[in-house]
Amino acid sequence: MKKILFSLLYSSLIIRGIAQDEINYPDISEVIDDLVVSDKKLDFKGSVLIAKGDQIMHHKNYGLDRSRDYSFWIGSLSKQFCAAAILRLQDEGLLSVSDPISKFIEVPEPWQSITLHQLLTHTSGLPDNYAADGISNQKEALNALLANKVDPSKKYSYSNDGYQLLAILIEMISGKTYDEFLQEVFFQPLEMTATGISGDGKKWGLLNIPSSRKSKDSSPQDWSSNYGYKGSTGILSSTGDLMKWKKALFSNQVLSDKATSLLFTKHVQKTEEVFYGYGWNVFDTSNGEIIVHSGADDFIDHNSTFRHYKDKDVTIIVLSNDGIHKGTEKSRVIASKLIPILFSR
Repeated sequence: MKKILFSLLYSSLIIRGIAQDEINYPDISEVIDDLVVSDKKLDFKGSVLIAKGDQIMHHKNYGLDRSRDYSFWIGSLSKQFCAAAILRLQDEGLLSVSDPISKFIEVPEPWQSITLHQLLTHTSGLPDNYAADGISNQKEALNALLANKVDPSKKYSYSNDGYQLLAILIEMISGKTYDEFLQEVFFQPLEMTATGISGDGKKWGLLNIPSSRKSKDSSPQDWSSNYGYKGSTGILSSTGDLMKWKKALFSNQVLSDKATSLLFTKHVQKTEEVFYGYGWNVFDTSNGEIIVHSGADDFIDHNSTFRHYKDKDVTIIVLSNDGIHKGTEKSRVIASKLIPILFSR
C-alpha cells in the first residue's frame, strides 16, 4: 500500500493556495478508500473524517449513502459535552469545579466532600451502576443516584453515574433542561444541525440516524427521556458536526482559554501511560500528545472515536453503526489503521 507523509500533503496544499474548509485530496483519499474498503471481513459501515488544522482533508461515508449527513449515537464521547457545559457555567460565574456538590444539593454524609472536579475526573468514589437508567423524572433520578454507596478511597474509577449527576446539576444551576442547555448554548450557535440528544422528541429537528442490526428502524430521538443517558452518553452527532465542535473548541469560541485548557489537562492518572482530563483521555504517543475519547453502547451497535494529535494538529473522527470486529469497535479499528498512513515517515 502506498504510504503518504501527511505533513507533506498539507504543505503541498498550502503551496497551491487552496483555502477551502474541505478538500478531498485525491492521493490520500484513494489510499484511505483502499484501506477501508479492502478489508472484506471488517466490512466497515460509517463515516470517516480527517483534518489537518481546520482544513478537512478527507470526509466520506462508507457502506452508506455518500450524499447524506448521518447522525450516529456517540456513546461516552458524549461526556466531553457534559464537561464543557460545567466549564461554561464556571465561565459564567455560576460555579467552580472545586465546589462540593453539597453546595447545590442535599447529599448523604459520605458525599459531603465530593466536588465537581471529582465527578468530572471519575475520582468521586461513585460506582458505575447506571442507577438513573430508565428514569425520566429529575427528582427520582437524583434520589436513585444518591442511593449509591461511595468509596472515597478510590483514586480513579470510571463512573457513568457521576456524569449523570453532573447533568442533573447542570439543569438545577442553569434552570434549563440538559437538552435545552446543550442545544441553546452549544449546538445551535455552532450550527450543529446534525446533533441531538436521545429522547429529544425531534424538538430541534429530525436527524438522519442510520439503522443497525440491533436498532433497526428505532430512532433514539423517539425514546423516552432517560436520565441514564444524560451526561454520560446519549448524544447523536455527525463527523461534520464534531469537526465544527473541534474548531470552535480549540479557537475558544465555546469556552474561555482557561476553561478549554482544563478539559485537556492531565488531572488524574488512569494507567501507567494514560491520564484523564474532563471528559477526555490524554497521553503521549510517538506522534506527540493525543487527546482522545471513544464511545459505544452495545444495545444500539453504534460506536465512535475522536482523536486529536495536538502536536501535529491532526484530527481523526470515525463513527460507525456496525458494531465490533474481533472484540473492538469498528470505529476504533479504522482509526488505528489510519495512523500509520497519516504519520508514515
